[in-house]
Amino acid sequence: FLNDPYSRELYSSHRLPYAKEAVPTPNYDKLMSTLYSDEERQKIEWAFGSIIEGDSKWIQKFIVLSGAPGTGKSTVLRILEQLFEGYCKKIDSSAIGKGKDFAFETIASNPLVAFEDEANLSKIQENTGLNSLVAHEELTVNKKFKSQYTQSFHTFIFLSSNSYVNITDSKSGLIRRLIDVEPTGNTLPFREYNSALKGVAFELGGIAEHCHQVYLANKHEYDSYIPTRMMRSTNVVYSWLEEQYDVLVENDGISLSQAWAQYKQFCDECDIQYRLNRMQLQNELSGYFHEYIPDGYIDDRHVRSYYLGFISKKFKNRTGAKKPKAVIPDTWIKLNKKESIFDQEFAECPAQYATQDEVGKPITDWDSNKLYLRDLKTNRLHYVRPPRNLIVV
Repeated sequence: FLNDPYSRELYSSHRLPYAKEAVPTPNYDKLMSTLYSDEERQKIEWAFGSIIEGDSKWIQKFIVLSGAPGTGKSTVLRILEQLFEGYCKKIDSSAIGKGKDFAFETIASNPLVAFEDEANLSKIQENTGLNSLVAHEELTVNKKFKSQYTQSFHTFIFLSSNSYVNITDSKSGLIRRLIDVEPTGNTLPFREYNSALKGVAFELGGIAEHCHQVYLANKHEYDSYIPTRMMRSTNVVYSWLEEQYDVLVENDGISLSQAWAQYKQFCDECDIQYRLNRMQLQNELSGYFHEYIPDGYIDDRHVRSYYLGFISKKFKNRTGAKKPKAVIPDTWIKLNKKESIFDQEFAECPAQYATQDEVGKPITDWDSNKLYLRDLKTNRLHYVRPPRNLIVV
């Protein structure tokens, strides 16, 4: 940073164009608090902070910003580029995911940060390259007109996409490495947005310091994070099991035959075109249960091809749900006040008692009445003549 001392031992004289310090960041706060909820904003700032701390070189996570166009995904990438000027490279995530030739050529310099603004991983079926890159494993770099060589990357990846990443199966390495971030959908007026985005350029030092502190306070927050939102949208088996969550928790297991029948019915109802066959489903279900019993007994009951021990923690949005407490509604009106405000406010209004018969009408006509409300015992049935301009709601 601009305010950090440097020496020959650093082997570099390059500095970022700002000093990292605790200063107010009103423009940044306006943008982020509008575009993202507190929970989603923390994910972004945690990632920024991990890069500043230097831990991103070994952290096996990557960020995917997904949502409708014009909701603030690219805004985060613009701030990212300004924060880490000179340390960012653009990538082709689809080519990396499919392991195409020359896919790693653009990041052969091993940058700290790589990003893609219009990524599309919704139809990807092979993600070995992307998994290996995020895991910082050694990969073969194939550059045009040069010999191939192996290299491990220290790069932290940010992807912006209008669609969800396709989670191929329950054992996919993407599940434990992906952190999904979704905007609120709220936006600022165009002029106000442009003004705030321009103002961010003068707040980079404060943003860096804030994100660094967010990371230091939540270092292990996302160690076991599961992108349930994306799994629900792209993994058919996950969506089906989530629908059967309560039954599976109660029974703590299911037979393959029963699962196969329910899965086919679910696919028919949802009009799923590409579905697993029975053998693929058998393999996929093993990722959601602790034990598979080919042929055995459970509580003296003979079972065959049975899955036991449902792993409910994979469905975080359902785990720990509490039954809402019954709310006993109060009556809409309570006549239990001892001192009457009405008696005080209308004490000088004409008033008289009612007759004691069943009709309970005024005792005398109002022209002959000489009493006022202050003269009556209001616990008895009575009439009051209020002013003509009184408005009663």
